Amino acid sequence: MSAGHLSRLIRIVAAVSGRPADQITAGTWLTELGLDSLDRVVLATRVEQDFAVALPDDVLARTGRVGDLVGVLAVETEGQA
Repeated sequence: MSAGHLSRLIRIVAAVSGRPADQITAGTWLTELGLDSLDRVVLATRVEQDFAVALPDDVLARTGRVGDLVGVLAVETEGQA
């Protein structure tokens, strides 16, 4: 898990969820953040924009924790400069 990816993702998750970044870790469950379906779309869009990737449509449904999403990003951004 990339520490850089994790810190960037935490900032995005905090902005979308309204939670303080220092309360979000790799182990935080996305369901704990109280994100509704629109929030999840916003989160996916912000992640795609920030990381310059195209995520599968069901990625947030398949990932349970913030750290799981970091793992997806590591795969999706592999080979990027």
